[in-house]
Amino acid sequence: MSRLRPSTAGTGELRNAILARFDAVVGLDQIISAHLIEADPALSVAPGDSRMQTGFGDWYVVVEGTDADAVRQAAEPRFGTPTALAHCDVISFGTYRLLWDLGKAELNR
Repeated sequence: MSRLRPSTAGTGELRNAILARFDAVVGLDQIISAHLIEADPALSVAPGDSRMQTGFGDWYVVVEGTDADAVRQAAEPRFGTPTALAHCDVISFGTYRLLWDLGKAELNR
C-alpha cells in the first residue's frame, strides 16, 4: 500500500497516471487487483470542527496479490518511490501479508 499526498494542482493528472499504471500491474502474474482510494478532506473533520490537518486529503493505492514479494515488485517502482509519480509526495509504502482467515462455516463453531 502506498500513501500519497497530492499537490493542490494536478490531481486530475495524478489520478490518470495512477489509473494508467493499474492496467500494467493487474496484468502481472500473482496480482489480483489494484485500487485507488481518495480521502475526502471535508469528511475527515469531526462535526463542528473546521480545522483541516495535513493528511486529511491523502490518497491510498492498494495492490492485492497472492504473494507479498510479487506485490512489492509490482507496486513499489510504480507507486512507492519519490520519483514514481508527479504531482504528489509518497508518504509511506509497505506490504502486508494476511496471516490467517476464517470461512463463513467456521464462524458458527
